[in-house]
Amino acid sequence: MNQILATSETKAKKPKKTRARGGSAPADIKKIVIIFACSILVFGLVLIGLETFRLIERTQGPGDGAPVVYIERLNDRQVSIRAYNLDDIEELVYFWTEDDKQVEHLGEDRNFLNKAIDIPTGARVLTVQIVDMQGNITTFTETFITEMVLEINLLLEDWSIQILAECNSGLEYVEYSLNDGATTIVESDPDDPYIIEIILCIDSLRLGRTEHELVVRAVSLDGNEETVSEVLIGTLRPEIAIERIGNYFYYDVYHDMGFEKIEFIFNGVIATYDRYFAGYDPDLSHFASRIELHMGENELIIRAYSLEGTMNEKWVITERTN
Repeated sequence: MNQILATSETKAKKPKKTRARGGSAPADIKKIVIIFACSILVFGLVLIGLETFRLIERTQGPGDGAPVVYIERLNDRQVSIRAYNLDDIEELVYFWTEDDKQVEHLGEDRNFLNKAIDIPTGARVLTVQIVDMQGNITTFTETFITEMVLEINLLLEDWSIQILAECNSGLEYVEYSLNDGATTIVESDPDDPYIIEIILCIDSLRLGRTEHELVVRAVSLDGNEETVSEVLIGTLRPEIAIERIGNYFYYDVYHDMGFEKIEFIFNGVIATYDRYFAGYDPDLSHFASRIELHMGENELIIRAYSLEGTMNEKWVITERTN
């Protein structure tokens, strides 16, 4: 009994409360919301900062280093100027010397320019200036060293002589003469003064088979000059004569050194006289015959190739009605 009474007098202990799993969810969600809100705030501040920086960039002047000019060599004769400014460019000024200033007017809504200009020979300093709409000037310089190149080339062909003169500083004119005779002058094209090409027809020179001296002299725009000479030995082209008499084509082909080949094309049919022909004679210098015309239109083409390496061609068209 006593034991039971003692037990009954003892205060009963309150059972401990146990937390169910997931009971901290409201606190975690609150933290996530706070972090997300802070991220949005930081992102917004970054965007505001970038836009502010861009606004400052757009409004800064040349003194802040906004203008940019790229100067680079394109080839032996030209350099490229690429100019850019955040603000509109009023003018782009460039020059090799103070006496030859060139001005490109751009104006509103123009803040970029790409231009190629010629390079003078020698050691030269190119100056480029950007003038913005407020009149601020930013200057850039670049040094270029270019050697003067002046060349004359002669190309001899069967029918012609080609004279080709080139100069990277520009040509003023080219002159030529044959056997110290009359001098012919050919001036350069102002739009492209770097090359002068002259084609001389050999037939018009009437060289014959004797030696002739061709002298060519080229003068550049800056006063330099180059002279070349070539000894020419003339050749003769075959002579071809075709005549209609009655209802026949009469033809006569001549070359004093003989023929390598003669082609006869009559109304599309080809006949060839060459070393494969049964009666071919390399010493034959004169070939003559006749061809009877057909009714209607008739065409005869004769091409003669000499053993001297020259060639000539002649053709005629006629009509037979009876």
